[in-house]
Order: sequence, then structure tokens, then C-alpha cells
Amino acid sequence: MKIIRLPTQKFIPETFNQDRLSSLIYILITLSPIVFFTYERAFGEWYKLISILCVTSLIIQKDIINFNWRNNNLSLMIFVIYPLVILINQLLRWDWHIHEYLDKLRFLFAIPIFIYLSEKKFNFMGVLEKSLPIALILSYVSTNLFFLDRQYGDRFTDLFLNPIYYGEITLSMSMILLATFFISHNKNIYINCLKVIGFLMGIYISVKTGSRTGWENLIIIPILLILFKRKNLKTEYQLLFLLLFMAGLILLIKYNQTVSLRLSQAYLEIKNYPWSGGMAPVTSVGQRITFYRIGWDLMLKEPWYGWGQKGYGGLLLRPELLSFSAKETLLMTYYAHFHNELLTLIVWYGVFGPIIYLINFIFPLVNAIKVLKTQIVNEVTKNNSLILIVFLVTQIVAGLSDMVILFKYMIMFYSFMMACLLASVHKKEI
Repeated sequence: MKIIRLPTQKFIPETFNQDRLSSLIYILITLSPIVFFTYERAFGEWYKLISILCVTSLIIQKDIINFNWRNNNLSLMIFVIYPLVILINQLLRWDWHIHEYLDKLRFLFAIPIFIYLSEKKFNFMGVLEKSLPIALILSYVSTNLFFLDRQYGDRFTDLFLNPIYYGEITLSMSMILLATFFISHNKNIYINCLKVIGFLMGIYISVKTGSRTGWENLIIIPILLILFKRKNLKTEYQLLFLLLFMAGLILLIKYNQTVSLRLSQAYLEIKNYPWSGGMAPVTSVGQRITFYRIGWDLMLKEPWYGWGQKGYGGLLLRPELLSFSAKETLLMTYYAHFHNELLTLIVWYGVFGPIIYLINFIFPLVNAIKVLKTQIVNEVTKNNSLILIVFLVTQIVAGLSDMVILFKYMIMFYSFMMACLLASVHKKEI
């Protein structure tokens, strides 16, 4: 096949510069974080377009595709398990609702992206360190100018993501940018300055949303980065980094009114919660604790097959639940669910819920850690493994107080990130 040299070959890796379709796919993938954070509504069509183009390219090049299905079956299950569990669960309960599939089927669009990129020498970390800073900066600008959602009062968010999701995902991307400083060899001062601005912008947006979801990552991720990269850093540099980072957090808590107020409110609401009995208050943290209690009650009543997404509505107004929960809080669990990823999955799908959780979060995290500790893989693979670890940890931590793969925008972005990161890690390893 004759290689067509394109004008963009300076910016596009050699493996994507062999034909115009491959170059187009690479450009679309590079721009994807910018599209998502600037205008989430457009990301759905963008994501599907990339998937269709990958399918097209795979068909055209079917004679030279060497994808190893056996070695990648666990990665592929990440994109299949959710709709598959819904099907099995509805079959066992013989209770069919098409609406449960609508958002979850978007996982499947990531499969051709993953397969296509696995055939390339793809380095997603290199893409992210250039596109994420621009994405986070433009996210703040576009939200301020065009898509500011004022229904949440002073809490900063756009029209397509509520403050919880918006704050969590921008903080997650900020932590990924932090990780690139530990592993990237890019010495370009302009790119590094842009990364610093993007990192700070992600934290700033998260604070401005007023959402506490995932704030623990500000402590967890720096410690993990030090642990994983301690062999590459002198002890004094490790201590200096931790001291500077902790000093920054202390200053943020002390002098930022939003952060100090939200943290003090959380402490007081936990302290004043009626743990010994009585009516639970309708407050942010108080409701979350009550959500967990309600979820636990529903889980014990149907631990095997669960209730489906809406099957427990008739059980919410029982006297035993009304004895500690306001009616408003009970009804919120029907629409806002239980503000915990694993608990929500168990209530919905019974014993199959933890299977979704394990395959989507725990198994790829464990395997990525194994790759990072393996001596026989190259540096690019290890770098992308670290980014995968950071992404998964931020989502697991955020999932302790909310659902991170619940609705279409978050499902599509999660699937896209996982397809690109898994493809960037050697296919024989994960």
C-alpha cells in the first residue's frame, strides 16, 4: 500500500499517518476531551462518529488486523457487561423495561475504538497532556459565556452536567494532568505552562461547583504518584512535593470560603445526624447517609436479583422507612438513586451488581498496577498504565458518594477514556 504523506504528519504519529482516514480518527480523538468539556451535548455524536470511522477502517484493513481476542477478553467485557447484566437480570425477574438499556448501550460504541487503537502504537498520555489543559480552560470559558446553569444558585455548572458530575470529572482530569508531570519527558515550556494552568483550572472548577464528590482525590492521588514513582525521585524531592502540595491544600481550605464552608458543613451534618434514632435531616450529607440506609434496606429485601432501576418504587413509603426518613428523601432515591456506585448496582441488579463494579473498576485497576510493576514492558506502556490507574482511582473514590457511570454523558466519556487508555497499554498485558 502506498503511504500518503499528509501535511499534518509532523503532528500525527506515523502509525496514524498512513492514510487520510487514520489521520482523521487521530485528530478526532485528540479533540474529544475539548469537545466534551466545551459542549457535552455534541460529544455523543462525536463519540459515535469516531466509533463508526473505526469500524470503517477495521473493515477496510480486515486482512491485516491482528487483534488478539483471547488476550483482550477482560477489556472487552468492560464495554459489554452492563447491558449484558441488564438482559440477564430482566430475564431472571421476567420484568422487561427498554429504558434501562438506552444509556447503557452506549458502552458498545467503545468496542471498535478499542480494537482499532489496539492495532496502532497509540500513546493516549501524549494526547491528554496537550488536549486536557485546553479542554479545562475552554470548559470554564464556555460555561461562563454560553452554558451556565443558574438553577443551582451560586454553584458553578453547565446545562448538561449537574454540579456533582461536573466538579468530579474536572477534578479527575486535573489529577491526570498532575500525573503527567511525573512521567512525561516533554520539556516544551509552553506545553508545561499550559498543563499547570489546566491543572489549576480543573481544581478551581471543582471548588466552584461546590461539590465535595471526589475531593479526597486531592490527597489520595499525590500519595499514589509518590508511591508508584518513588524510584525515579530523590527522597528530598518526594518530601518537598508532598509538603508543597499539602501546604496548598491547607491554604485552599483556610482562605477559600467555598471549600471551608462545604467541609465544615459536612462535618457538622455528620456529627448532628441522629445515629441513635429519630427523623434524619434533609441536608446534603444527611440525605446521603439516609440514602445508604434506604439502599441497605432494599438490598436485604431482595439480595439475589435486585429490583431493577425502578422496581422498588412501591416499597419506599413503608412505615419502617418513614420512621427515619422524610418523604422527600425517599422519593429522591427513586430519581437520584443512592449516591453510591456499588450500593446502587446491588439494589438494581442484586448479586450481578458487584460483577459490573469489579469488571468496570477493580479488575482493570489491579491489572494496570501489575503492568506498572512489570519490568518487560516499555516506558510508554507504563506511563499509560499510571494514567489508567489515576483515572480509575478518581472514579472509584467519586463513586463512594455518587454514581459515575449512571447517565449517557458520563457513560460515553468513561467508555471513551477506557478504550483509549486500555489500547495504549500493551494488549497482552490487560
